[in-house]
Amino acid sequence: MIKYTEDIYAICPFYLKEATTRLICEGITEGTSTSTVFGNTLLKARHQNRYCRKDYGACVLCKALMSKYD
Repeated sequence: MIKYTEDIYAICPFYLKEATTRLICEGITEGTSTSTVFGNTLLKARHQNRYCRKDYGACVLCKALMSKYD
């Protein structure tokens, strides 16, 4: 069973929740979510610090999700 926690510092509008090495974001189609699985917690933390908490517009997944609303 995966235990999810919320990142209170996430500013990305597509961030939903997370697990140890996984980020769950809004999905490409309505009613879905996208899971990104990292090789370890350090890689996930680096991604979160760079994109989820700061420059989410530079995230490849975020760019794809933004296209839903254009």
